[in-house]
Amino acid sequence: MALQPSEANKLISSYSPDEALALMVDLKLTKHQYIAMQKGANKRNVNLYPPYYLVLQSKVKCYPNEIVILENSAEIRLQKLFWFEILEHKPAISSLLLQLECKGGLDGSGSHSMYKQKLFSENFNTNDADILLSSLVPLRLHFKNKDNDQTVVVWQNPGAHLQDFAGPFVLNSATR
Repeated sequence: MALQPSEANKLISSYSPDEALALMVDLKLTKHQYIAMQKGANKRNVNLYPPYYLVLQSKVKCYPNEIVILENSAEIRLQKLFWFEILEHKPAISSLLLQLECKGGLDGSGSHSMYKQKLFSENFNTNDADILLSSLVPLRLHFKNKDNDQTVVVWQNPGAHLQDFAGPFVLNSATR
C-alpha cells in the first residue's frame, strides 16, 4: 500500500539548521550545492532542508567571541576557544576538571604563491612569504573518575591526522 504525499511528509523529519550545517561540513558541500539539494527536495514537496540563511545563522553561532583581527595578524585566546567548544557542545561537563590533549604546529608561507596583498599601513614592509600560522589540533578531552580513578573520555578526535578540528589561533606576519 503506497502512502499519499501528505502522509509521507508526516513521516519525514526535517533537518534542523544545526544538523544541516553538520551535513554541509561532513559532505564538504558548497553553498551552491546545498541550495541545489534543498531546491531538489522542495520540488518533490519534501521540506527536508532549512533555508540557507538559517544554516548560515547556525554557522555564525559557532564562531567564538573575542577574535582579534588586525592588519598584520589575527588571534584568539585559546581558553576562550576551548571553553566555547566545550560549553557549546557539552554544557553538562563544564563543572568537571577536564584535561585536553592537543598537538600543535607552525606553518610558514614558504614557497606558496605570492599574491602581493598590499597592507594599508606603511609601517609594515611584508608580503605573503612573511605569514606564519600557529595552529592547534585537539586530540582528546577527558577527566578522571573520582570513584574508580579511571579516565573517562568526553570527546576524541576521530582522526588526529584530520585537519577538520584544527584551529588556527595566531596568524601573524613575521618581521625580518
